[in-house]
Amino acid sequence: MKYKANFQEEYLINSNLLGAKTLNELEQLEKVAFYIAEGLMEQEGYEFLFPLTISSIKLLHKKLFERVYSFAGEFRDVSLMKECTRFCEPQYINTNLNLLINEYRLENEWSDVKTAAEKLAYFKTELNMIHPFREGNGRTIRIIIREMAKRKGFEWRTDLLDRENYLDAMRISSWDEKLLIVIFENTLFPSD
Repeated sequence: MKYKANFQEEYLINSNLLGAKTLNELEQLEKVAFYIAEGLMEQEGYEFLFPLTISSIKLLHKKLFERVYSFAGEFRDVSLMKECTRFCEPQYINTNLNLLINEYRLENEWSDVKTAAEKLAYFKTELNMIHPFREGNGRTIRIIIREMAKRKGFEWRTDLLDRENYLDAMRISSWDEKLLIVIFENTLFPSD
């Protein structure tokens, strides 16, 4: 949630459905609400996400955050920047997301962990740079990537991620995916 813009923090406080009055309070309440929603979705399954579409991505975000934010499931209509990273301008979100979804649809099977790691690093980086939502992009994208991996016969063990290494890899992935690829190589396993 650490965006360099007061308007973003103010917007999140004003849009939250949890009654939070400060950003810190919102972060704490949001974590709890998210884990509850994610737990329910784990039981329900993610079949609705495929075939991957703009609508299914919006539905995933809505299901994850509908108890937290009034904008759950809606793409952002403002420019966003985090630290030195400027994300996709809002008017290009649909176009870029459709291009990426079509790329995934055209993918052949991934023969090994190395190939899967390279492909997932690419899709994760691109989805992150599109950054379609005002909040909750990282968590939504992690689920999309995990489910993409499953569809290609791999399990992405996010419980094995070292948080700091992962965040460092994500920070530089827009110009160098090597660290992210290594992280995927170490956390991906062929499904049984």
